[in-house]
Amino acid sequence: MFTGLYNIVYTEYPGEENELRFLYEAEWLHNTEVRPQIVCKKGRWQVTMVLVWAKNPLRFLCRLIDQYPTESKAIVHAELFKRTMQKDKRGTIKISENDFDICFN
Repeated sequence: MFTGLYNIVYTEYPGEENELRFLYEAEWLHNTEVRPQIVCKKGRWQVTMVLVWAKNPLRFLCRLIDQYPTESKAIVHAELFKRTMQKDKRGTIKISENDFDICFN
């Protein structure tokens, strides 16, 4: 019954440099503004947190948090996640939509 149990081969090998590159590239996350995005999809309210870099607003990161049955629950949870995710607790880092400098002509 347990004959194949001990035939498992364990291999250990050192990791490569590029496997932890995301830790080095994550320095920009310290200077980001966290914005919640709440969208109704299929009758449920989906909360996505958008982290926007203050120096270059075109560099951002979107993280899906969860789905909620009501809009009020989604707003409450989005605010709680925003407070815990942002590194700037006072909220002094602000990004305006005019920073993108988009011309629609």
